[in-house]
Amino acid sequence: MKYIIFQTPFGVAAAVISPKGLRRVFIGCNSPEALRKRIAIQFPRATPGVGRALVKIAFALNSYFKGQGLKAVFAMDLRWATSFQKKTYYILRKTKPGMVICYSELARRAGRPGAARAIGTAMSKNQIPIFIPCHRVIKQNGQIGGFSAPGGANLKKKLLRLESTDIIK
Repeated sequence: MKYIIFQTPFGVAAAVISPKGLRRVFIGCNSPEALRKRIAIQFPRATPGVGRALVKIAFALNSYFKGQGLKAVFAMDLRWATSFQKKTYYILRKTKPGMVICYSELARRAGRPGAARAIGTAMSKNQIPIFIPCHRVIKQNGQIGGFSAPGGANLKKKLLRLESTDIIK
């Protein structure tokens, strides 16, 4: 595995890739040093890299954080996800920028009506934020809900505003 750490308008970010694709994205972090430590704990064999795929991912994320949208598609290594999570992420990726979906609706679309809490768990386990846009999932009453990246709900609100989402309470 290889990783790259880079600065964005939303703080320090990192991407980790495996031979199967994008494995992990870290966003909203405060320092490269803290991020290196997190990567070393989660991926002890990962080494820094600057290959074409990593540079493209860093460029894509920087473009996104500058309000230019996410224009690139990358293979994703989802071996960490359960089959329900994979299905949920696949459905969620169809939610366009500027749009949101509530936990219960995502559960219904995933074939598990009433499993809104399971959707919340799937969102908190998402290791590839932005590419799997868990920030677009909100509560049924229109409230923002949680967000597991550093910065929590405040970062989630910023991401939704970046996408011109006007449904934020």
